[in-house]
Amino acid sequence: MEMKEIRKKLELQWKIWKERWKREKEFNKRIVTSVGLILLLLAVAIINNPYLMGLLFAIINGFGSWESNRLMYGEGLGFRLAVAGGVIAIFLPPVAVATFVLLVGAGLVAYFRKPIGELGILFYPFVPLMAGLDLYKGSGIGVIGWLVALGILADVGAYVFGKLFGRQFISRPFSPTSPNKSWEGVIGGVGVATIVGGLISLPFFPIYLALLFSFFGAVFGVLGDLFESYLKRLAGVKDSGKILPGHGGVLDRIDSHLFLLMYGWGLMILGLI
Repeated sequence: MEMKEIRKKLELQWKIWKERWKREKEFNKRIVTSVGLILLLLAVAIINNPYLMGLLFAIINGFGSWESNRLMYGEGLGFRLAVAGGVIAIFLPPVAVATFVLLVGAGLVAYFRKPIGELGILFYPFVPLMAGLDLYKGSGIGVIGWLVALGILADVGAYVFGKLFGRQFISRPFSPTSPNKSWEGVIGGVGVATIVGGLISLPFFPIYLALLFSFFGAVFGVLGDLFESYLKRLAGVKDSGKILPGHGGVLDRIDSHLFLLMYGWGLMILGLI
């Protein structure tokens, strides 16, 4: 009996070590990928060339549209149009390109009697990315940096506050779509993004608008994350893809930023940026 007990304890300890090693390995992958992405974005931002930025958006659009095609069970029409549109937008006004691509897409879907979901692939992520590229060309790299920071701050704040205070004050989850998200985490994330994002955006707005616009941006970022989670839930998958080690897919990284880019573009159209 003693030998059996010892063997059970050793097997249990081995499972614990194995699980811990697996988590640490995944965490290390996540860190390496994050550092690589940050360095890439910093390099593009420092160079600040419209054609290079257009190329970056086109690459993100290509991988993101491929994942969207998978999530929406597309047959490839929307994906091909989105990729073509992303490449053309390097050289032509992005919103004009998006407009014509949507018109062509709607016509082809009707003509060939394709699933209406093919248009969904164009709306997500192609349209928000084209809006973001147009925002870059109209308002500059600083505004894009502010919006990217808002999404990151909200994510980090939500993680920290969720770990520290999750379900301690509000027992129900934030949404049935994301049952692991707590209200405390979401509120904390929005709060962090509002304060720090407000400080970052002071070069663009007076203090009261900086805080106000950062608050609404953080909220839209949360909704962007929720929308992508809903798409994955409908498709029955955990991640949108596997291209980014430790992170999943491209859409898993830019979900909140897609909504933030649309939000920033709206502010530009209203003449507020």
